[in-house]
Amino acid sequence: MNKRISKIFVIIENGKALYADTNLKEIHNDFVQHAPDISYTMLYNSFRDFEIFERTSKNGRKFIFQVIHNKDYQP
Repeated sequence: MNKRISKIFVIIENGKALYADTNLKEIHNDFVQHAPDISYTMLYNSFRDFEIFERTSKNGRKFIFQVIHNKDYQP
């Protein structure tokens, strides 16, 4: 059975996508090595409220976080 994708989470640094995944927990598990101070809860709440946002980690790296919705998705 084919799985339909409703949204994709993307983390961007310097104009390049570092991570893209349909599962926010998976993307955070990979991303935490770049910015351990950006928590899963912060990402979850921010993605819930915004489609695109920017955060700077304590180590000075700037990241853009974006969620891309599949407009044709119907559960």
